[in-house]
Amino acid sequence: MGMKASNKIATFFKYFVLILVGVIMIYPLLWMISATFKDNSEIFAGISLWIKHPTLDGYRGALNNFGGSINILQAMLNTYSYVIPKVICTVVSACVAAYGFGRFDFPGRKLMFNIIRASFNQRRKTLANGLKNAATLDFTKEEVEAAIDALGKGASVRGETLTLEEFARLSDLLSPYKKG
Repeated sequence: MGMKASNKIATFFKYFVLILVGVIMIYPLLWMISATFKDNSEIFAGISLWIKHPTLDGYRGALNNFGGSINILQAMLNTYSYVIPKVICTVVSACVAAYGFGRFDFPGRKLMFNIIRASFNQRRKTLANGLKNAATLDFTKEEVEAAIDALGKGASVRGETLTLEEFARLSDLLSPYKKG
C-alpha cells in the first residue's frame, strides 16, 4: 500500500470518528426536540427520534398552565425583564472600565490589569488560585491570601463576585509585595 493510499485511509477514519462523535453529541438535543412533539407514553417508550403520533399538546399545556397559575409567556416576560437590564448595565460598566484602562495612565494600572485578568484566567477557580497560578504575577500563596483576607473576603471568593473598586483595593493591597 502506497503513502497516498494510507493517507486517504487515515483521513477517512479521522472524519469517520469526528462524524460519529458529532452524531453522539447532537443526538440528545435532537431527541429533546422530537420529544416535544410526542405524548408521554411515546416519550417513555424508547429513545427513538421517530415520532409515531405527532402532537402539539405539550406546547398547548405550556402556554396554558406552566408552573401553576403563571403561563410560560408570563414566565419568559418576568425573566427578560430581570435579565435584559442586568446585561445592559454589565455591558455599559464594562465599557466604562475598559475605556479607563485604555485611555488613562494611573499608578498601579499594569498590576491591577494583571490581577483582573488572572482572576478570570481559570474557569471555576477561586480568586486565590487564579492569582497564585498566574504567569504574569509573582505573589506567594501567603501574600495572596493575606490580601484577600484584608479585603474582607473569604478564601473561596471568586473573581466575578468582586467589584471594580474591590479589584482596585486588592491591587493596592498586593502592590507592596510586587517584585521588581
